[in-house]
Amino acid sequence: MKKKKLLTISVTLLLLTFLFLKYIVGFSHIPNHFEHAKALLFSSGSSEDKASPLSNDVAIDDTAIDTAAAVSSPDYPFDTTGMTLSAEELERIKSYHYENLKKAKKAPTDEEAQAALVRLTQGKLTEFIMHENVNIKIGKCYENPNTDGSFTCVSCMVFIYDRKSKDESVNEARILIKPAYDFYQASENDWWEAKDISLNIPFDHKLFKQYSK
Repeated sequence: MKKKKLLTISVTLLLLTFLFLKYIVGFSHIPNHFEHAKALLFSSGSSEDKASPLSNDVAIDDTAIDTAAAVSSPDYPFDTTGMTLSAEELERIKSYHYENLKKAKKAPTDEEAQAALVRLTQGKLTEFIMHENVNIKIGKCYENPNTDGSFTCVSCMVFIYDRKSKDESVNEARILIKPAYDFYQASENDWWEAKDISLNIPFDHKLFKQYSK
């Protein structure tokens, strides 16, 4: 009777162990866990070295996420005049293929771009327009194929113009307003609206030369 009871308990424990390994640990992961355990137990390195197998997995995952974000988010155009760029930076700029960009046939005026940015900032830009002598000037626009269902979309640099100094504004509007935006129309002849830029475009030297002292 005792043997039968012991046999029943043993079978039950084996079954529970089997289920644990299959559904909780996973058979495919068992060799990896044994290797990690072996490294932790028999390695003569520091505790940081022993933890490396697990920490490396996390580091790889984080790198993959960061890379994906970098690919999906374009860089804002910046003036490289007088700068010494590394080979890596030059290759990155070449990868944007500015030569394939097409000048927009239709684009917002300064006033339309300013109104779109007022709406985008939920009226915050209005304070700078009224009390800080700020106006928005728009530069050369490029056709953007990323329409997201809109009738048309263009990508352009903007210039924060100070009406009083006749130069680029140096107040807090520069924190509020980014260097470039996408401007789009939901339907033909609709208002222009603004959103974060989704296309790499070159720095607009002509725009800055026109409105800077």
